This record gives sequence, C-alpha cells and structure tokens, in this order.
Amino acid sequence: NLLDKTGIPAFLVSSPQNIFYLTGFRGLAPFEREVLLLVIREKAYLITSKSYESEARISNDIEIVIPKTGENFYQSIVAILKDQNQNSVYFETRDVKHVEFRYLQSLVPTLSLTPHNGLVEDLRVVKDQDEIKKITQASEIANQVLDSIRSVIASKFTLSGAEGKQSSTD
Repeated sequence: NLLDKTGIPAFLVSSPQNIFYLTGFRGLAPFEREVLLLVIREKAYLITSKSYESEARISNDIEIVIPKTGENFYQSIVAILKDQNQNSVYFETRDVKHVEFRYLQSLVPTLSLTPHNGLVEDLRVVKDQDEIKKITQASEIANQVLDSIRSVIASKFTLSGAEGKQSSTD
C-alpha cells in the first residue's frame, strides 16, 4: 500500500532510516549500503548480503534477496525488475548517489529512473497507535535514565561538598 496512493509502479528505498521504518531491519553501519529495499506494487524485496541474511528475516511479507556470487545489489534489482516486467522505478532523491544512479542506468539503459522526494518521510509523519505507544515508552525510559543521572550527579556534588567542608576545618 506504500505505492497505491501515488501511482508509483516501483520504488527503490535506500535510506537506512526509511528501510528501518518500513521493515524493522537495522544494519550495523548507517552510512554503508548494507541493504536496499525494492517495492513493486504489493511486494517488497530486501536486497542484502549473506552476512545479514538472518537479521533480514524479520517479516514474512518481505522477500529476502541475496545477490549471486559476483553480483551486486543493483544487478539483483535489475533481475527483479526484469522478472516483474517492470521498466520504471522511482528512487529516493536525497539518498541515491549520482554514481549509483549512473550505474543502474548503465545496467539497463531503457529503464526509466525517476527521482522522488519524501514518499516514506510523508508516511513517517503520521503516527499510528503502536508508534505512539513505542514513542511514549521510549520517552519514559529516557526520563528514568535522566533521573538516575541527576541523582548520581547530585550525590557526587553533595559528597564532594561535604568532603571539602571537612578538609577545610581540619
């Protein structure tokens, strides 16, 4: 349903934050291409390396694609697009690097690549009840941590102040 409202036939999600929001997959290095998400109509493909395969198995609704030996993520994307008879794909304007765009274009010169800005971000703006519950829980945990830190800091100042007074009267 990510694409239903927009009429976009296929969308390549490359931002680690957006991939996490849509799938729950969180890699190790937020600035590395550890995973790509390709959504075509009602099907999602999570393209990642073999080393992330077990972590990537987070949902039965997402097909995990491990590139074949000697193949990279973009070659896997092209294979999926061909298999699905898809000749047009939109991509995240803010995240796809120019060199990635050119490489994908070189793999399939007839592929229509269209930049799109804010598709997933717009989804992230509206929160459902589950998201609100998680945000509330995270806020409560953060407040507990801050209260603990305040109490430790306050006790250190009290102790150091008391010690200072004792040593000045001796």
